[in-house]
Amino acid sequence: MTDPETPGLYPDLNLAKAHALTAATASYANRPDPQAILRKGLVEEVAEYAWEVAQGREADKDQIEGEIGDVLWYVSEISRFHDTPITGLETSQSFDTFQAQIDVYNVLPIVGIDATQVNIEEQPHIALAVTALRVVDVLNPKNEDLWLPTYQRASLEKALGDLLTTASFIASKHSILLSDALKHTIEKLSERKRNPHVIDEAQKNELISSMRQRLNIHPFVGRLLIKTLSAEISSEVN
Repeated sequence: MTDPETPGLYPDLNLAKAHALTAATASYANRPDPQAILRKGLVEEVAEYAWEVAQGREADKDQIEGEIGDVLWYVSEISRFHDTPITGLETSQSFDTFQAQIDVYNVLPIVGIDATQVNIEEQPHIALAVTALRVVDVLNPKNEDLWLPTYQRASLEKALGDLLTTASFIASKHSILLSDALKHTIEKLSERKRNPHVIDEAQKNELISSMRQRLNIHPFVGRLLIKTLSAEISSEVN
């Protein structure tokens, strides 16, 4: 686990500073549908993480730091684009302080295919996928399977908070600070031209097909990913 007394590379990284860093590496704002780019990008990132876990590469700290950093980039940009705070993250609080204080039991319950509740501490990769897809669904409501019948869709603030909490748990499990993970992604994006996640007409069927072939991951995660991505593509077409 991470040591909260050990400062990261961005030890004072709060939400406002994260917004400034991610905005400087974003190039989607002038695209026809920037919201769709953010939604599909986040779906792709959690699919990549699920794939890494399925391939047994979860123990690769550098790989996981990169994946978590990419998710944090989308958390920051979605928050900035929609001018919304994040539940649990105080205005001046650093990401690393938030990480040291998380309680995974504050995340809205997740129930799998067998109707049993997903234990975030035992299956964090499932929780990361579901909490990320819930963010997407709050922005573009299409997938009721992500929510329990007894719960309404969460606010964007709460959905982002749950995703940040889950990402924090995974980062801590691998002795990674959130500030270091985001720095990893910022440096990566600063070194190359940002390629926004735009899916053109020729790529759509290929992407669905390749994801179905690749996602020999947990069936619950695979089903939710495919349903959400299909809904995103349908929204773009319509």
